[in-house]
Amino acid sequence: MRDLAELAANGTSGEGSLQAIQSEINVRSDEINRLVTNTEFNNLNLFEGEPEEMGDFIARVDRLTEDEAIAQGYTIITTADELQAMQDNLSGKYILMNNIDLEGYDWTPVGTTANPFLGEFNGNGYVISNLKIIKPDENDLGVFGYTGTSSISNLGLENIEINGKDHCGSLVGHGGGTVKNCYSTNAVISGRHIIGGLIGWDFTNSISFCYSNSDVSGNGYVGALLGESYNSVDNCFAVGSVTSPWLAGGLIGKCYSKISNSYAAAKVSCNNDGGGLVGSAGQDLGNCYWDIDESSQVTSACGTGVTTDELEALIETGILPSILEPENKYYPTVFQAGIDSSSSSKISLNISFALTVPKIDLSTSESARNSLEKIDELIKRVNAKQTEYGAAHNRLESALESIGVSIDNLTSTQSTIR
Repeated sequence: MRDLAELAANGTSGEGSLQAIQSEINVRSDEINRLVTNTEFNNLNLFEGEPEEMGDFIARVDRLTEDEAIAQGYTIITTADELQAMQDNLSGKYILMNNIDLEGYDWTPVGTTANPFLGEFNGNGYVISNLKIIKPDENDLGVFGYTGTSSISNLGLENIEINGKDHCGSLVGHGGGTVKNCYSTNAVISGRHIIGGLIGWDFTNSISFCYSNSDVSGNGYVGALLGESYNSVDNCFAVGSVTSPWLAGGLIGKCYSKISNSYAAAKVSCNNDGGGLVGSAGQDLGNCYWDIDESSQVTSACGTGVTTDELEALIETGILPSILEPENKYYPTVFQAGIDSSSSSKISLNISFALTVPKIDLSTSESARNSLEKIDELIKRVNAKQTEYGAAHNRLESALESIGVSIDNLTSTQSTIR
């Protein structure tokens, strides 16, 4: 498949040749998926698993166990009270071990202007839900009120309602640091100035692999993802709606940052300085788009306006980010390798392998080059699993030899008794 993708990417193939290459790729993809689905041993589907319960993230989350997290110096969080207790140590290193429902909880945003959150927070692929903060006279509202040189990652936020004054967002009201692989969905965020679906005011470092599906409203500096940003923004997107009389964008309201590989498909209602992607300022580094049909905006401070169909094609071919399909969770296969039921007579091997071939588009040279990255990632995963299979094969060969010796000894003993 990689050789075919390279051939399509070099720009020398005509339309007919590209169609033939695409047909061959489709056949090979279908065959790989068939093998993964149907491969059995002793009536066991070797690649079968159960979908792992995890939030809807853009980037893959390698979830840590409690023992692994403690070994890496994390403080474990499993309850709403433990989550709130982060405010007692704003430089700590925290990790979630389960989803947390904040319905009915009187939440105090973690970090203030005088004492910002400066630590590390790893959501570990879990979700905080049903946060509600109605404080129309207060600034800096969100799970985190004010953050400094912090790191926040791998966190999902669902069913969020926040109404404040300035600097409001589902995740962070007013903050800096690094935010990676976080999202908010079914969020309603409202206030006066600098209001965002995920973050209100973002002023340092970077945001990547984040998205928001929110209804956001205010009176200026309003965006479906970020209200105002001085950060670099990469591989992000926003849907939902944005309402403001002035200065609003489908992704960012006012932007002084560099944006790449990002898009917006949010409805934007704004009388002055409204944009499909960005309301004001902004530097497009490439692959930045907004949906003209969905946003009802034909202009933006940066980016390229496209139709809904054109945007969907960019997402399907992997040029723009999208939510990952959930991975399956697999359990070891146990082989009986001895004469009794003790653990020493069994071999437990995790030989399962989740491999789903994504859509490979070779219709143009550009899409073929993008597909090479997907194929390289597949090859990397196959090579890693091949090493595990080799180790499993060696264990089974050794067990087979031991069983053979035991059979020979047993036969010899029976002959002596007779």
